Amino acid sequence: MIECPRCHRENADDALHCATCRAYLGWARSRREPATPPPTPTVSPVSPVSPVSPAEATGRSEPSVAGAAADRSAPAPEPNPWAPPPRTGGFGTVRRSAEPFTVRRVSQPTRTSPWGRQPAPSGADVGAVLPQETGPAAPSTWAAPSDFAPSGSGGTVCPRCGHGVPDGRRFCRCGASLVPPAPPAQDEQAERRPWYRRIRDAFGTDRSFKQAMLQANGGARWVYDAAVSARAQFVRLTFVLAAVGIGVSQFGPWSPDLRTKAKQQADRVLPHRYGEVAVESVGTEPKTADPPGFEVRFATDGNTSRAWGTPWQPAPAAGPPCQRPGGAPALVIAFRKPSDLDQVVIRAGLPADNDRRTSQARPRIIDLRLADGSCRQLDLTDTAGPQTFDLKARGATFVQLLIVDVYPPADQGDGLVSLAEVTFKART
Repeated sequence: MIECPRCHRENADDALHCATCRAYLGWARSRREPATPPPTPTVSPVSPVSPVSPAEATGRSEPSVAGAAADRSAPAPEPNPWAPPPRTGGFGTVRRSAEPFTVRRVSQPTRTSPWGRQPAPSGADVGAVLPQETGPAAPSTWAAPSDFAPSGSGGTVCPRCGHGVPDGRRFCRCGASLVPPAPPAQDEQAERRPWYRRIRDAFGTDRSFKQAMLQANGGARWVYDAAVSARAQFVRLTFVLAAVGIGVSQFGPWSPDLRTKAKQQADRVLPHRYGEVAVESVGTEPKTADPPGFEVRFATDGNTSRAWGTPWQPAPAAGPPCQRPGGAPALVIAFRKPSDLDQVVIRAGLPADNDRRTSQARPRIIDLRLADGSCRQLDLTDTAGPQTFDLKARGATFVQLLIVDVYPPADQGDGLVSLAEVTFKART
């Protein structure tokens, strides 16, 4: 047995650490080795002296025989159970020796490691080392090798330190847990989820979380023990009503009109990109001679610095749009192929930097008639910039524009009404 220098507990001879305080016992084992006996001192002879009695040597009187007998008959003092045990080892006593201090290397018992390490050779000497000089601890495992025998008493082998642990304990002295985690219970009567829930879980954003919940619950569907808040119920009800309304509007007899109106409202809000529709030819109806510098082709040439001009004669405003007379010949624009017309952009009058702008009449009302006979009245403002109007025409081959009313010129003017540019666009 070897005594712990810290708590004075007796441990096995092959123990490396104390079983109580985990103190290292290698240094205490080396101190227990027998040291070389000190040399016998040489005594020089001295002259003989006459014997003296003990009383004369100490100066005290020798006790009488009766007093010694009385002392032997007195009862012995009772031992104190709370007194600490006498110290027989450790670091309490330091003994000096004339010989140099040596440490003998001792052989350690061979242990089989549960983590697959190779044991030390049986004939090799293993010296005592400090705990901080050892390698890193191996990872914990739940099962020891089948050929591993416990190094201590007990029926369980610690997977970390390899010592035997008595049955019934949950932890080893080294702190390792001896109870493996129990596998999740498999519920044989797990509730089968509906198909729509399985699809939602497969494509939902919380798929991984729900899978972990199902695995932790043994495959059974989880049940919440708290009621849904009023706000959550209101949001769910709103989504349900919206879905029902959309379904009824799409599958009822009124669905075409509702879809058209919904598309129109969405087109007003959503941004779109538009491209210019190619023009094949442009002319007037009836055909007239163009004034110098105001040719009819200038109305669609893409150059806003020049304009198409024609004589203006005021006409009585009578009849609905596209059925009333105009004060000037109608402008007819033909396209290269049947095209969808989503917008028309008109620049009324000469450019703003032209000095003759105020001397000519500027269009105020224009009747636009499509090839399918539909009509649209365009109300213009007295500005030189572009003015955009929505058309929503499909498969148009030509368009006719008739000027019905104008903004009057200043000081009688030159009797002309002009259009700087007319552009048709389709959504891309």
